[in-house]
Amino acid sequence: MRYGLNSRLDEIHAAILSAKLTWLDDSNQKKRTIAQTYIAELSNIKDLHIVHHAPDSIPNIHQFVITTPRRDELQKYLANLGIPSLIHYPTPVYQQPFLAKKYASIHLPVAEQFCASTLSLPSHEYLTKHELSQVIAAITQFFVVK
Repeated sequence: MRYGLNSRLDEIHAAILSAKLTWLDDSNQKKRTIAQTYIAELSNIKDLHIVHHAPDSIPNIHQFVITTPRRDELQKYLANLGIPSLIHYPTPVYQQPFLAKKYASIHLPVAEQFCASTLSLPSHEYLTKHELSQVIAAITQFFVVK
């Protein structure tokens, strides 16, 4: 039974990623700007909670995560409008098949609720202002109309 891997990049992938480091700061700043817009526009929606980062941190916003008890309904609504979203962690770690037997007696309701309610919104560096506005409008409309 193995609990992890020791994985290394091959030379080609390492060279590509090394070249991309030149644009890393700019890419991260674009994603932070997108996150700031989401926060400003979505913070007042009652049934939606934005997962914030620590105030003294400078996040790279790898994912922009929200939680809502209506996650599945919202995801379907967005998909019908052609707006992608992802559920990155649908199952708590201790319930993953690899660990489920070992931790079968554990019940962590906060972790389970978090996994059942999280949704990642588009937050990549290539998201245009227009696309961002469309996502925000769709989410706002979903919570206002429903």
